[in-house]
Amino acid sequence: MADWAAMVEARDAEIEQLRGLLRVEKERADSAIDREETAEFAVEAVNTELLRVVEHTDSEIDRLRTQVADFRGWRVALYEVMRATARSSRKTARSANRYRLAWLSARRRAADEANFGMEALDQARQEITRLRAELSRQTTDAPGFKKS
Repeated sequence: MADWAAMVEARDAEIEQLRGLLRVEKERADSAIDREETAEFAVEAVNTELLRVVEHTDSEIDRLRTQVADFRGWRVALYEVMRATARSSRKTARSANRYRLAWLSARRRAADEANFGMEALDQARQEITRLRAELSRQTTDAPGFKKS
């Protein structure tokens, strides 16, 4: 009887340990989701900033167009418009690429963490199955156990 009680206690301890592992994996998965949501909010903020930059660029272009129309030295004004447009275009392209790459990197990290979490859960399930089979074998091999 003491052997059965010890086996039951060992199994209960093992179940509690596995529950702890599942809790840890669930927390990791929740953390990955939180990081992904944070990355999405950051991307939205970047998009908002890009829209603001585009609006500013448009207003600057309108200002420069007015200056060109009013200005007698059209060559100087044209040069100013082209320089401002090129500078704005380069800045927008650089910032768009930088934020796009940051967003892609965050998505890739979140996907990797989700995949690793699923692998850990799969390994935990396999370990539970193996332990159950071993426990079943041990209980059927116990003295006084009659197979039906």
